Amino acid sequence: EKFRLKFVSGLSKSKSAEQVPSKWNDLTMTYDVQWPLHVLFTADVMTEYNKIFMCLLKLSRCQIALQGAWSVSTRSGCKFDADLLNLRSNVAYLIDQLQYYLHVDVLETNYTVLLQEIKETKDFEAIRRAHSKFLGEIQAWSFLSEESENNLSSAPVSQLIDLVIILGFQTAVKFTEIGGSDLKGASVKKLSSNYEHVV
Repeated sequence: EKFRLKFVSGLSKSKSAEQVPSKWNDLTMTYDVQWPLHVLFTADVMTEYNKIFMCLLKLSRCQIALQGAWSVSTRSGCKFDADLLNLRSNVAYLIDQLQYYLHVDVLETNYTVLLQEIKETKDFEAIRRAHSKFLGEIQAWSFLSEESENNLSSAPVSQLIDLVIILGFQTAVKFTEIGGSDLKGASVKKLSSNYEHVV
């Protein structure tokens, strides 16, 4: 009842949203903030949470598309090019590792720290600082913030993540094109070359 999903067109400005157009890129999360939480969850904070949500959603969609490609390759009866199967496996591995990293090493770890800091205090300002730190850590370690912890721009890393997501979607699409019959040659080599460039 307090959380809702809605579509806001043009919100996602990532390269993957441009390369893989979809209504999913416009899906955002809204939260009906009640008093006194409005002090913690301002409009700016909710915008930052939406960036995190949209990043995780893109990764999940890509992961599902690559798993679907595997399903197509095993059930269709078509002979798929070994290079394409290998590429799908490698890209799926990267996406799986990114998902694990973000969920376990970034979100869960920082959430545990936040809960511990909240339990140890009764001061509202300390809770506000802990929440700000939590959000900042998530942004920095998920490469969504403008600046990382050591004042280096995280833009190159977030661009690489976007490229991996684009490559994942492009690879998954190859499995549905003409049942895999026209997938040898230049198109697979180009995707493989893009993979080598990204990694």
